[in-house]
Amino acid sequence: TAFGRVKSAAGGIAFAGPLRLNDLTCADKGLSLRSATLELDAATDKTFGNAKGSFALAARQSAWGSIGAEVLAGKGRFSYAARDLVASYRINGSEVDLGGTGIGALAAEGALRSRDHLARIESEGKLRGSELRGGPALIGNLASLEKSAQGSLIAPLAHQLRGALLREERGSQFSADYSVRQ
Repeated sequence: TAFGRVKSAAGGIAFAGPLRLNDLTCADKGLSLRSATLELDAATDKTFGNAKGSFALAARQSAWGSIGAEVLAGKGRFSYAARDLVASYRINGSEVDLGGTGIGALAAEGALRSRDHLARIESEGKLRGSELRGGPALIGNLASLEKSAQGSLIAPLAHQLRGALLREERGSQFSADYSVRQ
C-alpha cells in the first residue's frame, strides 16, 4: 500500500509518504521482505531523467540470497542525474545471518556512486558489528574434524580452536572500512 502526498510542479512529480509491504518475495532473486515500510520523500523533473530524495526503511525478516536479518532499519539520501546515481546510507540489522556465520548487530554507513550510466558502481563506507557467532557450519565442521582426526595432533588443535571460538563470541566486536568497485 502507498499513502502520501503527490505534487506536480513545473512538470515534475513529487511523492512523500510511506510505502508498506506485508510480504514481498522474489524467489528467483532470493529476495524477501516481511512487514516492511519505506518512508519516501522524492521528486523528479519533467523529463524523469533527474530525481532526488530521502528514504527510511524498516523491515522484519529480510533476506537476499544466503544473507538475512530479523530486523532491518536504515535511512539515506539519493540523487539520480545524467543516468548516474549518488546515495548515502546508514543501515542497521539485528540477528544477521551471513550464511554460516552470524552477527547480533551489524551497521553499515557509507556512500554509493554509479558511473558511465550505471555500468560501474563504487561504494565506500564503514561496517561495525557485535556479538559475532561462528555459526553451525563452522563449529560443526571443526567438531567433525576433531572426531575424524582422533588420535592425531589435529584433533586437540581442532578442539581448542572450536572452544576458543565459542568462548570469544560473547562480547565480540569488529569495525572495518570498505571500498567496493565494480
